Amino acid sequence: MDLPTTHAVFISYASQDAAAAIRICEALRAAGIVVWLDQSELVGGDAWDRKIRGQIASCTLFLPVISAATQARHEGYFRLEWKLAAQRTHMISERTAFLLPIVIDATRDAEADVPDEFRAVQWTRLPGGEMSATFCERVKKLFGIPEVETGRPGPAQRDEGVASPSTPKVGRRVPAAAGGSAIFICALVLGFLWWRNAQPTPNAGAGPRPPTSENSLPAAPLAATDQKSVAVLAFANMSAEKDTEYFSDGISEELLNVLAKIPGLKVSARTSAFFFKGKDTPIPEIAKQLGVAYVVEGSVRKSGDKVRITAQLIKAADGFHVWSDSFTRDLKDIFAVQDEIAGLIAQQMQLKLGGASANAAIDPAIYELLLQARALALRESNAGWQQAIALYRRAVEQEPRLAMAWAEMARTYVQLGRFGGMPMPDAMREARTSAQRSLELEPDQITGLAALGWVQRTADWDWRGARRSFQRAAELAPGNAAIMGDRAVFTFNIGRVDEAKSLAREAVARDPLSARVQATLGFILNLNRDWEQALAPLAKAVELAPAIEEVRSHQARALSQLGRLGEAAAAAEQEPNEAYRLVARSYILGPRGDQSLAELIAKYGDTMPGYVAHLYAIRDDVEPSFAWFERALTRRDAAVVWMKSANRSNVLQADPRWPALLQKIGLSDEQLK
Repeated sequence: MDLPTTHAVFISYASQDAAAAIRICEALRAAGIVVWLDQSELVGGDAWDRKIRGQIASCTLFLPVISAATQARHEGYFRLEWKLAAQRTHMISERTAFLLPIVIDATRDAEADVPDEFRAVQWTRLPGGEMSATFCERVKKLFGIPEVETGRPGPAQRDEGVASPSTPKVGRRVPAAAGGSAIFICALVLGFLWWRNAQPTPNAGAGPRPPTSENSLPAAPLAATDQKSVAVLAFANMSAEKDTEYFSDGISEELLNVLAKIPGLKVSARTSAFFFKGKDTPIPEIAKQLGVAYVVEGSVRKSGDKVRITAQLIKAADGFHVWSDSFTRDLKDIFAVQDEIAGLIAQQMQLKLGGASANAAIDPAIYELLLQARALALRESNAGWQQAIALYRRAVEQEPRLAMAWAEMARTYVQLGRFGGMPMPDAMREARTSAQRSLELEPDQITGLAALGWVQRTADWDWRGARRSFQRAAELAPGNAAIMGDRAVFTFNIGRVDEAKSLAREAVARDPLSARVQATLGFILNLNRDWEQALAPLAKAVELAPAIEEVRSHQARALSQLGRLGEAAAAAEQEPNEAYRLVARSYILGPRGDQSLAELIAKYGDTMPGYVAHLYAIRDDVEPSFAWFERALTRRDAAVVWMKSANRSNVLQADPRWPALLQKIGLSDEQLK
């Protein structure tokens, strides 16, 4: 049936998208909807301009077509149309649908060059302008056209988000107030129920485009998608200062950390979620590769001491926006707004957010220091960790009660000690002080608990204390892949090998693009003599982080045990760290590697006595092995904590001195009961 001309849809598009706009127009007209689609963009003239302005001022729905073409064009008449529509929204009730943005390709919402008013409503993705019956029904519903009975589920039950009397209209401007957010909860409950029960939509067969090699994940996702699972992508930096990307990254990461504390919610780890930053990968493909049902994306614009955050919760199957909102706050209240956003997302997914952040407010300058330090620490290098420490120090000097800064500094000291950035005793001493200070301020500080666990394991050989610290961190953040990796190393050290392998594999499933997590699984499998299985995660770690240290040394060891000596030698020579390169050479050459072993002792014997001890043990050379283990115990070398599960020399283990050696470090079976 036809409608009065006051009920019309205005489609605004760039000339390059004319074909897609025409497809949308024809489908809507076939459904009985009046559509205004001007196909004479270059005609111009006052009369034509007045006609367009009049149509925008009187249309019922405004459909801007967003694409790579509109992204590329910084000028065009469609931009004036968009501006006029955005201005009209300020005269329209927030409870009335008007804007209905349509994306016809892989253009990301957070990066789209559109008026801010467009970001405050839900968007629809129609690849190439190909229409579905459900979208037409959705528009008809907004016009008040009764649905024709067809025997299929009604539109409110389907994925296009058609409004029912109890749900908000798609395209409505979303207020930031709590009342508006509460209304959206109802809408998302219906959307979530459909996601669980509905059949595929008519156009589902088209699917997203295949990922390119640049965008493909080098690891398989979880076997089945948990419907209560989400990935937080790197928020787009919309600030005038383009060198402040660490700020938008930090906002995204902190939101991810808050969500990770929600019981029952699986959250993709930062490394894997941020892999897609700057890549033109469709949302459904991202979700498929990460194994999540929902994706959060957004943008951050900082101006002085104010910050505007726009966030959207997107259903992965079709890119449909189930919730979106914008928040403008003082920068000092950044933790509160992160909790607010996380709480709204949790409500949409029928989950309950835990306690709010202990840091209710923060000085903007200190927050800047914190985010800069995090960005440096994430470089996974000794230089980056040392620079991060300096910034953390400045932050706690200005605000001594900032628990997270103390905790993150403690973790950074642990990394410096583990990977040779400073002497292990010094690193553990500083890590202990910082971790304890963080836990005095905030007893359940997850990063502080994990850092303390490393100190207890490495410096104190306090295995019961370390177990309590790691376990408590895991209880507080059950889906945190880094904590899983920490626990995997710990449980392997105390001889619970099967549990260690299970934890390491789960960490990889949660964070498949973390080189460090992949390396942890590879190390555990390799040291457990699962050489064939160890090769895949070790190779993945190298692929993800070509400059990573120690991994190629483990590759050389596994390959040599499999008889692939040529590949083992090549891996050893590609090891970027000289000390680990010498370890690899000594290992694969065995007794013929005396020269490499002698060079290792001459250069690194004082700092790596545990490695020397293990190399002699591999040769079943008992006396020098025990001598070097004793030296390693005296120097508190971290390598000795691997001796229970990693050392498989039958000759050493048959020696009466072996149980006494394990007892000195607290690793005897009796001590671990």
